[in-house]
Amino acid sequence: MSAAIRGIDVDALVQEENAALLRFARRLTYSREDAEDACQRTFEILVRHQGRVEREWAAPWLRTVVRHEAMAIGSARGRQVPAERDVLDRIDPAAGECVEDLCERIDERRRAERDLPRLKPHERRALGLLAAGYSYKEICALTGWSYTKVNRCVREGRAALRASERAHREAASPCAA
Repeated sequence: MSAAIRGIDVDALVQEENAALLRFARRLTYSREDAEDACQRTFEILVRHQGRVEREWAAPWLRTVVRHEAMAIGSARGRQVPAERDVLDRIDPAAGECVEDLCERIDERRRAERDLPRLKPHERRALGLLAAGYSYKEICALTGWSYTKVNRCVREGRAALRASERAHREAASPCAA
């Protein structure tokens, strides 16, 4: 017999959403095992929050929770293991990933690590919270900033990152004047 939460057949929901959530979590973590852990935690949280999730909102809610769990696992794992260790273990051929995709993700991370310290503190904080999965309204609540300030910090932070990336690309170009 399957457990039902507020009219939701949990077992059926797990069967429906597990593959998509696993693919999504896999993009945010270092290994397939970490992604599976994030999904497992997500479904445990679903069971703990009985009566709070309605069927029509279950999929988006699960996606938000798995993102938070995957980011928490990835963050904890990142403190334990250097980013370049076990590189080939992070490739998920089932999700259509290849070595080039992984290398691109590593390059993006290195560029962000290079450029983020150059941003203003509020821009860094706003972009960090946004990257962690918080919405603009949640960032407002966490920081006490107005929606306009959050929007401005994100916009100006992204513009500064784009400008920095352009400058690095032009400096590395053999055709640079």
